[in-house]
Amino acid sequence: MDSLTPATPSAADTRGKPRASTLAYSRREAVNTVQSLVTALILAFMFRAFLVEAFIIPTGSMAPGLVGEHFTHVCDRCGWEFDVGPDLGDPEATAFVRPALIHCPNCQHTITEAGSTMQPVKAGDRILVAKWPIDFGGALGPRRWDVIVFRDPLNPAQNYIKRLVALPGESVEIVRGDVFINGRIVRKTLAAQAALWTIVADQNCLADEFTAPHPRWAVDPPARPDPRWTGLDQRIIQFHGNADPRPAAIAFPGDDHRAWTEDRLGFNGGSSGATVEDYRVVAELTCTAGDPAVEWSIELDHRAFTVRLSSQAVTLTGTFDDAAPPRTIRRDASPRRGLPPQRPCLCEFSHLDRRVALSIDGVELIATADSDYPSSIEQLRAQRDARAAPVPRLTLSIAGGDVTLRGLRVDRDVHYTARPALTRRAAAGDPFTLAPGEFFVLGDNSAHSHDSREWFSHGPHLWNYRDGTVRFDQIVGRAAFVYLPGVLPLDQQGRWHLPDIGRARFIR
Repeated sequence: MDSLTPATPSAADTRGKPRASTLAYSRREAVNTVQSLVTALILAFMFRAFLVEAFIIPTGSMAPGLVGEHFTHVCDRCGWEFDVGPDLGDPEATAFVRPALIHCPNCQHTITEAGSTMQPVKAGDRILVAKWPIDFGGALGPRRWDVIVFRDPLNPAQNYIKRLVALPGESVEIVRGDVFINGRIVRKTLAAQAALWTIVADQNCLADEFTAPHPRWAVDPPARPDPRWTGLDQRIIQFHGNADPRPAAIAFPGDDHRAWTEDRLGFNGGSSGATVEDYRVVAELTCTAGDPAVEWSIELDHRAFTVRLSSQAVTLTGTFDDAAPPRTIRRDASPRRGLPPQRPCLCEFSHLDRRVALSIDGVELIATADSDYPSSIEQLRAQRDARAAPVPRLTLSIAGGDVTLRGLRVDRDVHYTARPALTRRAAAGDPFTLAPGEFFVLGDNSAHSHDSREWFSHGPHLWNYRDGTVRFDQIVGRAAFVYLPGVLPLDQQGRWHLPDIGRARFIR
């Protein structure tokens, strides 16, 4: 049987041996140590080259989920904390340039840098990229909605990070903020969608109504105040309707406040001008008395949808005034779990990617089918510009009971835009077809992302390459994990700050 040699000689091993033998043993140990170090370096190189590699994100094209160089700001009106990127209006800037104006995504308040307290500039998120799944290909290869890292078509020494939306052989087109493949809308995976929701209004972070008016929930209609609603200017909203069975509603926004519908991120502040149509409303509901019926509604351009939920049934109705003739849909379902009495439940009502749905505690109770909500790309192309569409309206109506709402918030989806004079492909009416081995990518920060829509040149290292595509051989890997989020550099006293390890997370 083989035996292991001790790492260091014992006293009994060296006692009485000649000095030359001891020196020879030391030399052998030194050689073994060097060999071990070389082996470790080779293994580390192979690990980096074929398995996992670390990168730092330089820009904000994937904000707010993944950010480059930035600082964190807390709005002095509503208390909302958000990341802010550099001023993109200075093309000659070689260092981080703080924007003169900062736009709070929650209360719509515009902040001037001179009148606010800023934190130091942070480095971009540091991420780990998994390489081996991409190399295997097949089922482990690139998938739609993956976040991938690839080589810049213009400079192979530079790496980009974007979200993959179209695969080889597909025809991609962006219409009214949604992605269409081969003429049909493609919906995001649950994991990707969770990373793409962006705050519109959070009831937990309300600004002072007199100093910073912003869109918020208000009694509907506003001309007839209803005392059954209380706490609309507080974190906890209550409805006292057990003694009065008549329905009463609140609406968001309480007035025609178009700013909240614009395609705008707090990270950059600027807006593409497009009107976003995909939203969700999330709240914790507790039925404290009676057997209430709750209705969630959304009104869009020529469309309206309402979901009615009680302890006994769920009903979804929709009207389409843009159809010829106007049409109405209705769906009914028996809830697997309705509104439980005396127990909080998480309610989520959404209009997303041409689909309406209602979920309770993460379980989807009812949703529109594709046949209910047709998404004819020809009809969408012919519709008027989203910039001219009416302001979307969200409504919550309750009848027949007492209900408490906590954590009421409105989120919006990413809105893929076409930027005038910049977008060269895949805009509405201009589908772009991918050849074998070609992929199409977009940034989550759509209004400020230079991606497949806009690329117009490439380097001499790429042969038979088409601008606007990412070739399979240029993909580095799939972004997997943020291991060091936003490290702060040295402060004025020369001290480093520890990163917020609590923000380490998997990338979706």
